[in-house]
Amino acid sequence: MIALIAPSQIIMGPTGEVMHFTGSSEAWLEPPQRVVLARLVRGMHAEGVMRSQHVVAGQRLAIARLLGGHPAYLLTIQPSSTLDPFADLTPRQREIAMIASAGATAAEIGGAIGLSTSTVRVHLRDIYARLAIGTRVELANIAHSRSAPGRRRRELEGNAER
Repeated sequence: MIALIAPSQIIMGPTGEVMHFTGSSEAWLEPPQRVVLARLVRGMHAEGVMRSQHVVAGQRLAIARLLGGHPAYLLTIQPSSTLDPFADLTPRQREIAMIASAGATAAEIGGAIGLSTSTVRVHLRDIYARLAIGTRVELANIAHSRSAPGRRRRELEGNAER
């Protein structure tokens, strides 16, 4: 997961090429994040959409088409510590992501929820693409950051009872 302390801005062309970016945006210019951003911009351009909002790698992403002669898109990435990084996942994908982040194999996940191993792998591929990550370690880190506030609250409540 990419940790941001200030908003980042990137200007992309209609095919996803980077035209300009702020210094804090460098992490977004590496795969798989750049691939996800380019896919979103290409989709917007193809559909003629002027504005859209997404959650990518646990960060709030706003995309707006810039007016002018050449088509270009301004991507603004806002840090958010309270945003659920799994917000863009389907309920089934959330379930698989949580089991996978605990270290289960695709076969173990499939057995636990009644899916074939290949179906679980397809879900994992889609989860990685939506979260702009590439490994189970990154998935585990996101899941850990997602559950950490609740765990901390329970620990504090446990200490208060002592």
